[in-house]
Amino acid sequence: MVRTTTPVRRVLMATVMFILTGVVIEAMSFVVLGALDRRVATWSRLQEDRLAVADVVESAPEEAQASENTQRTVEIDPVERSLSGLNRRQVIHPYVGYVEPPRDDEVARGREGRNAEAGNYGFPRNTYGIFHDSGPETLVVVVVGGSFSRQIGFGGRRLIEQKLEAAPRFRGRDVVVISLGLGGYKQPQQLMVASYFLSLGMHMDVLVNIDGFNEVVLPVVENLRFGMNPFFPRGWSFRVAGLDPEELRLRGKIEHYRDLRVRRAVLFSQSPWRSSMTSSLVWRLLDRRVHGQAFAAEQEVRELGTGDAGYQALGPSFEVESDLQTAEELVAAWRRSSVLLDGLARKNGIEYYHFLQPNQYVEDSKPLTTEELRIAIDPKTGNAEPASRGYRLMSASAPELRDAGVDFVDLTGLFSDTVETVYVDSCCHVNHFGIELVVNRVVETIVEGGNHSSRSQPEGNAG
Repeated sequence: MVRTTTPVRRVLMATVMFILTGVVIEAMSFVVLGALDRRVATWSRLQEDRLAVADVVESAPEEAQASENTQRTVEIDPVERSLSGLNRRQVIHPYVGYVEPPRDDEVARGREGRNAEAGNYGFPRNTYGIFHDSGPETLVVVVVGGSFSRQIGFGGRRLIEQKLEAAPRFRGRDVVVISLGLGGYKQPQQLMVASYFLSLGMHMDVLVNIDGFNEVVLPVVENLRFGMNPFFPRGWSFRVAGLDPEELRLRGKIEHYRDLRVRRAVLFSQSPWRSSMTSSLVWRLLDRRVHGQAFAAEQEVRELGTGDAGYQALGPSFEVESDLQTAEELVAAWRRSSVLLDGLARKNGIEYYHFLQPNQYVEDSKPLTTEELRIAIDPKTGNAEPASRGYRLMSASAPELRDAGVDFVDLTGLFSDTVETVYVDSCCHVNHFGIELVVNRVVETIVEGGNHSSRSQPEGNAG
């Protein structure tokens, strides 16, 4: 007698076979994923990997290590990586090198006409508009320089205003502090910024220039290292070399691949795909393929950069015989720029004050705390040697600057008796306490109103 199967039994058997097949496929996917990733595949780890690609969460150290095993990576010099990303947050400016693009929220709050917010001119975060009428009721203080000056102009703005308004010399005047410094600015950018805005009709009563570190360090560790003229704006070749049509095409491909990776990671991180080892394997294989394509395009971009980038990107050739001569040339340009700023200020009835910013790489300038030794001194940056050499020459330039009429103050010894932590990174930046100490000395200088014999030596070393 032949036994027949009922429809119900056939459906049941098909369902069981389907489930068993699914289990086998999931098990095989689990094994293949483990082999690809060189670690045990888990749903949580795979989900973290997808979210990391989607830029939803930061990869933890162990995921970063795993990424080295699962994806093709390349070690990119941190300086090169930083310079390559400049165009994402700054835009080229025809006169001052570069500025920051306006922030939508600030543009929305901007006033009409010439009283538009400073963000419209590439210097966001300022509380006031750029243009103010001259008069005895207002004191317009403009701060120029690099990111350190920006710290003082923003982080110390209220303190500057309060202290100057309380000083007998400025009593009754409404103090307005405007910061026209940006990260990486170095002379002659301060000179260009002041000239540019004065040509547009900006009124200034006091011009404060706080600089030094960028002038002697960035040209060495950034510009010269990549073949750029040291007096060109920071990372100039990275800003303009991308205008090459072939590089634009490659960068477009890179952005397309990155976007594709993000969209796929978001899709596969959702239910039900995130719960399946098979779908995770499909995602991993697709992601590895696109990552490889992006990697190849990035390699092509780097290879383009190894050739002659041209005059537009590199500027005039710069040839010297030694590191000392390089430093001397940099300091001479810094000194001349300050003298020119002083002359520009005098012609326009502006009080000009020049401050040499403090820095942790200046020998014996501060008793460094354990925290500062950990976070503020980093030999890998290459900052120490050019900073030490350059600062010696800048401090030695004080008499020449003062003889030229510049009201110059050397702040390299300002923290010489400060036992608290001040520096917050391996460059030059300080915490709020450090900002307050600098502001106090800046305000004291402005209140005094001119050159004095007490400034004949670096701050903190005067008798």
